[in-house]
Order: sequence, then structure tokens, then C-alpha cells
Amino acid sequence: MVVVDISILRGTEFVHQFPGGVEVTLDIPAGYEEANTKVFRMEADGTATDMQAVCKDGKAVFVTNHFSTYVIAEQAKTAEEAPKVVNENVSTAQTEAAKAENTKNETVKTGDTANAGLYVMLMAVMFIGAGVLVIGKRKELFTK
Repeated sequence: MVVVDISILRGTEFVHQFPGGVEVTLDIPAGYEEANTKVFRMEADGTATDMQAVCKDGKAVFVTNHFSTYVIAEQAKTAEEAPKVVNENVSTAQTEAAKAENTKNETVKTGDTANAGLYVMLMAVMFIGAGVLVIGKRKELFTK
């Protein structure tokens, strides 16, 4: 895939759109098959518009009334024509989706396995002990 930015500068301003059409001729990159080569205009919303380019003699020719960013791309070959590529490190979206369906929804392990009830009982004993000490000191102060 080759990205081409076609611009016209009039004075200090870029001209993107103009009346009528302009025939644009671009070189097809080396190694691209003319029959599988397409030219697309990249729109502001992220979509691509096929420019219906005619590819012949190593050139892609199309007509446009809008200069912008264009992409020269080679269409994917059919399954019979495409070479078999095996890459064990790349997983497909289907494989990822299947893994997601088979996973269990478990609570995250935080590493804290202590019994919280024990800590609650220790706090209760501390508060009771503190209360006994405070009451004992109060009685001591008032009895003197």
C-alpha cells in the first residue's frame, strides 16, 4: 500500500476542491499486479472511495475534482492464489472470541487470604478493653 498526498497551492492556501475533473496518473508500485491494483481517496470521516482507476502500462489513471490523500493498494488474492502463510504467534479475532467465551468470570485474586472475622473480633476486644480502662480511670478520679 502506498499513500499519496495530492495538493495544489494557490498563493498561500491549499486548493482541495475545484469544478470539473482532473485526470491524475500515478505510477503503480513495483511488484503490484495491474489487475489487482486499486486507487482509493481517503475521506475526512475515515472511509475510502474507490476512484475506479484504469491500470495499464504500470500507471493508474483516474479522474477527480478533489485533491486529498490517496492510497494505491493491491487487492487481496483469492484463497487459491494466495500463498499459505503460517504464523503461530498471531491469533485471529475468531480465536480470541472463542477464548473469551470459554473463560470463567472469577473474582480477582488480591493475595489477601486472611480471615476478616478474626480481625473484627480483635478490634471488638480492643474497644471493650479500652472502655474498661476509661471507666476504671473515671471511677478512680471521682472516688478520691
